[in-house]
Amino acid sequence: MYYFYLAIQKHTFVHLIFKKLKTKFKIKDYIFNFKNDLTTIKLEKEIVLISLFLVFFLIYSLFKNINFFLNDFSSLYISQATKDGVDVTKRVQLFYKAFFSTFILIPLVYFGLYKLVRKFKITTEHLSLPLIFSCTGIFLIITDILNIQSDKSILVSLLIVCISLLPMFILKNPKQRKQFNILLPITLSISLVILTGLLFLFNSNNIFNNYSVELYLTISITLTVLIILIRKTFGIPSKKQLGYLLPLFLTPAIIFLSIELLFLIKLKCDFFIPYKKIFLALMGLSFIIIFILKSSNNFNYNTLKTSRFFFVPSALFSFLLLIHYTPIVHQPTDVFELANPANALMRIFTFKEIPFIDFMSSHMFSEQFYGILYNLIFGNSNDLSFLTFDFLYVFIFVTIVYIFLIKILENPFLILAFIIFMPFLINFFSIHLMYGVLAFFAVQKLIKKQTIRNYTFLFVTLIALILWRLDTGSATLMATTFFLPFAFFSKRKKISFRPMIISLMVLVVVIAIIIILTYLLSPSGYLVDNFKTALHYISANQAHGYTNIFTGTNHQFYIYHVLFPVTSILFIFYILYALRNNLLLAPKTSNYAIMASLFFYLIYIANFQRGIVRHGFIEGTDSFSASTFYLATSLFLFSLTKAIHIKWKYILFFSLSFSLFLFLKYFPIENDKSDSEKFLSSQTLKNFDDNLNTQNFKGRVSGKKEYAEKNYAQIKHFLNKNFSKEQTFLDFSNTPMLYYYCQRKVPSYFCQNLQNTVDDYLQEQHLKNITQKKVPVVIFSNYPKNWFDNTDGVPNEMRQYLMAEYIFDNYEPFGIMNNHSIWIAKNINIENNNREIDTLCLKPQIHNYKKAALAISNHFKDKNYSGLVPIFSSSINTNFISIDTSIAKRKNLFLEINLESAHNNDTYIIEFFQNSTKISTTTFTSQTKESNYMIRVSNHYLWHKKTATHLKITQKKKKNTNISHITFYSDKRYEYQNTNNY
Repeated sequence: MYYFYLAIQKHTFVHLIFKKLKTKFKIKDYIFNFKNDLTTIKLEKEIVLISLFLVFFLIYSLFKNINFFLNDFSSLYISQATKDGVDVTKRVQLFYKAFFSTFILIPLVYFGLYKLVRKFKITTEHLSLPLIFSCTGIFLIITDILNIQSDKSILVSLLIVCISLLPMFILKNPKQRKQFNILLPITLSISLVILTGLLFLFNSNNIFNNYSVELYLTISITLTVLIILIRKTFGIPSKKQLGYLLPLFLTPAIIFLSIELLFLIKLKCDFFIPYKKIFLALMGLSFIIIFILKSSNNFNYNTLKTSRFFFVPSALFSFLLLIHYTPIVHQPTDVFELANPANALMRIFTFKEIPFIDFMSSHMFSEQFYGILYNLIFGNSNDLSFLTFDFLYVFIFVTIVYIFLIKILENPFLILAFIIFMPFLINFFSIHLMYGVLAFFAVQKLIKKQTIRNYTFLFVTLIALILWRLDTGSATLMATTFFLPFAFFSKRKKISFRPMIISLMVLVVVIAIIIILTYLLSPSGYLVDNFKTALHYISANQAHGYTNIFTGTNHQFYIYHVLFPVTSILFIFYILYALRNNLLLAPKTSNYAIMASLFFYLIYIANFQRGIVRHGFIEGTDSFSASTFYLATSLFLFSLTKAIHIKWKYILFFSLSFSLFLFLKYFPIENDKSDSEKFLSSQTLKNFDDNLNTQNFKGRVSGKKEYAEKNYAQIKHFLNKNFSKEQTFLDFSNTPMLYYYCQRKVPSYFCQNLQNTVDDYLQEQHLKNITQKKVPVVIFSNYPKNWFDNTDGVPNEMRQYLMAEYIFDNYEPFGIMNNHSIWIAKNINIENNNREIDTLCLKPQIHNYKKAALAISNHFKDKNYSGLVPIFSSSINTNFISIDTSIAKRKNLFLEINLESAHNNDTYIIEFFQNSTKISTTTFTSQTKESNYMIRVSNHYLWHKKTATHLKITQKKKKNTNISHITFYSDKRYEYQNTNNY
């Protein structure tokens, strides 16, 4: 037995040696073949991009979570990094490991994939879907590196690449591969809808919430396999099977309907209905209806059209629903911007006022429509429940983007992928200005056929956009004014003036009839006054603009404010030249893209003023100054390409859009989750069932009770206890949301009453609506004062001086409520109940006019001092000047100061006293060769409270002033008397 064992071992040993030698020769042959393959290998663009994605994903996964904690103590270095526990060597190693790993893996993965593709005879056409998602995945990895979380979205891209790639190795028939490539995008879209339905039904189930990626891919694979199996087994075409799934497109609408029905019944009957059962019942009903229609042969199904108009839009709306629709909102803390929609709704539904006629909000109808819709359905709730419908603004925006991209990307599935995975979508397409593309559609229609109807459609669209949102409408109107003749010029067509003039005349007549009827039904002068008020506000750039639009020096500032506009102008000229001379390489797609590029360059120029008035670099934002530049440039570069396959159109446009935005943007992108990541990991309906628990449910606005206690409950109780519902207050604290929370009428044409009252005329109009009987209370200021009392460094008492003096003359401090100083009319007697008193208003205030003192003087000089009456003039021999009793405590008073010789940036200080007690301080800055300066004296509370005895004028840098004389002027333009009309 022993010898037998040895023989076996020897034999085994010989066998193993032989086997290894044989393997060695095979390896040599393989190496030889590999060398030959290298000489014949070709670069295939599709395989390159797929390989890059696979390599980047591998490197990204390996190195993403590496930390730089110091745990190697073999050597000791006392340094900053050591103090902070950071291993610098690890940081260096990370870079080189990633670099060399990528360098080695790219050719290896490419070669392996290339061999497989060639072995299985897979054509580049069959690689369209993995190519598209490989490109998308690469950009999502970049997005995640930029700290815009996209982990699950990257995983989805990888798995879709695998799902779309693996069947190519299994299915050998080219026809089957083609059918699979057509089927998979549709099933991916439908699966997104099904996933939305499941996340809705199981919103509080952690398995569904935490494994949404796995669930989505399982649904996609199962649905695809089922359709293929049913087709092979029963002979039912895929087209027919998809027809039976058509009711799924109603999923987002039925989800929304069932949730809103839940709250409607709760509001009316105070109980929760089984909303999930309603959802299932409505879905079941829709399937029955489709089945009956198909059975009766009254239903025609077209795969392409149904995908474009049903499945893909349904998937898109399902996606949007779970990232923007919030059935229960948390109480917002904003007290200023929110007043535009909130006060507008209150004025419509509580006080029966008409938008644009009785009142105006800064952003017009765009921020009112969803609240109007909500209140029409649920009634006026007097809280912020209407904000649950504000997602509709984004829905309309994305719908416009979808329609716009149809002619760029053509395939609806590619548009869906672009919208879902583009991380900068809202910024790239400029969410507010994108509505202006409706005018572009109207002009495109007009170019084809110049009819009265088409011209009317264009003009009505422009008017509607102005009423929709003022900045959008004005920018679109200006852009269209140039775009329309440019479009006809480039197409070598003449403008037909006859239909244009007829259309304008009809429109003018209709508008005139509306205005006349409104005028006749309104009080005398009411409509004219409101129209003039609106014009004063709209033209008030000087009131809103910053002194500087950028601090410091930075080349990026000049790129944005010089290079971009110049580039736009040059591209506009080139576009006109290219269009007129038919220089485009691919007429059909490129023509549309380059025309759109021209339109968006014009929008960019028209909207540029917003970035140089206020909303720009000084506020840390470049979106207003860049606006549609990224989009216009992407479209321009896209239009210069030759006719290419649809998959490359997607890759090119996505790459251009992503890269231009990322490379040209200056200010940092907010670190957050991408939209696709929000859908997969933090849907708005997540744990919705838990919120409906009897103990947890606090209404559609959570946290409102706690917010009220802190911010307005005392004020509201005070008003309700002491005044009738018809009486209101004057907000002088720039907290216009108090009107909504207290449900009191806004005594102004504007919803943000104080901030929009920007000049003397508007103050006068505002004060016409004020009487002590109607307005017995003033919310004078925040307490302590904050930015809203001193907007842009200008105190409200300086900016709205006429209103301030009216308050000083007719109202007095009462007490502090909810961190606001409350004043009441002087002829009202209400017990204070030991409330805290406003002591800040009793301190001398400082008003720094800087160069505005010169502006005031020149303003009245230009008007020949119309409305101003000199009441006292005196030469100056000393710094201290006694004040005549006829001037002390006088209302509506200006002081003019005349300098003998003025120098740049000399600061003059004027202080008023009652004996030794200071009343106020006012400063201004002089300019060379300018002798006259004027300041307001009576817009200080202590001027009305005390009796001024003398004033002191000093120059900041010198002991002796060079003032020759002073003059007091009485302002007779607006003299508001305390009529004691309570």
